[in-house]
Amino acid sequence: GSTFQWTITGGSNISTPPDNDSITIVWDSVGTASITVTEISIDSCIGAPVSLTVNLFQVPVASGISGQTVFCEDSSFFIYSIVSLPGSQITWLLNTDTILSGVDADSVFLVWDSAGTFVLTTFEITVNGCTDTLYDTITVFKTPNTSVISGDTAICFYPADQHLYFVSGLAGSTFQWVITGGSNISTPPDNDSVVVVWDSVGIGSITVIEISIDSCIGAPVSLNVNLFQVP
Repeated sequence: GSTFQWTITGGSNISTPPDNDSITIVWDSVGTASITVTEISIDSCIGAPVSLTVNLFQVPVASGISGQTVFCEDSSFFIYSIVSLPGSQITWLLNTDTILSGVDADSVFLVWDSAGTFVLTTFEITVNGCTDTLYDTITVFKTPNTSVISGDTAICFYPADQHLYFVSGLAGSTFQWVITGGSNISTPPDNDSVVVVWDSVGIGSITVIEISIDSCIGAPVSLNVNLFQVP
C-alpha cells in the first residue's frame, strides 16, 4: 500500500500514476543524471531516500553512409564515409565480407568493376559501448563491351551500292553511329546495324558507341574502310 515520491534529475517521469513502485523515464541529454525515491507507507511512515546515478552516453551520430549508390561498371575508386565519434571501433562490410581497409576507419574506397547489387554495411561501437548499424544498397549496371564492327572493309566503289555493318551488344542498347566519308541510311539510325552508302573513292570510317538500357556508355569501336576506284 505504499506510495513513492520520485525525484528525477536530468529526465522526466512519464508514468501514470507517477507514484507507483516503478516508473518510466525519458532522459533529456547525454551526461550524468539521478533518480531519488522516498517511500511513504500506508500509515504515513516515511522511509530513507534511495538514490541511483545514471550515466547517459552519446550514441553514434552518423545518420547514413555518404557516397554514390548507382553506377555503371567502372575501374575508378569511389569513397564512402560516415561521421563517427572519436575512439569508435568501426567495421565495414561488403555483403558479408569485411573490408580490411575499413577497420576502425570512417571512410573506405571501393571499385565497382562487376555488375550486380551489393549491400554496404558499417558497424560503429563507441568507447562507451553504444552501437549503431548503417546500410546502403549499391546497384552496379553492366557497361557495354561492344563487339568489333562486322562488314566489308575493302570495296570497289559504286556510288549507289549499299553496305551493311553491324555489331553485337547488350539487349536493349541503342547505338550512336558516326560515318566519315558516307551516309547512314538506316531507319531507325540507332540499331545495332547500319546500311551505309559511301561517298567516294578513298578511306572511310565507321565509329559506334553503345548506350545500354541503363544509360551505361561503352567504349567507342571503329572500323576503317578502303574504297577503290573501279575501271
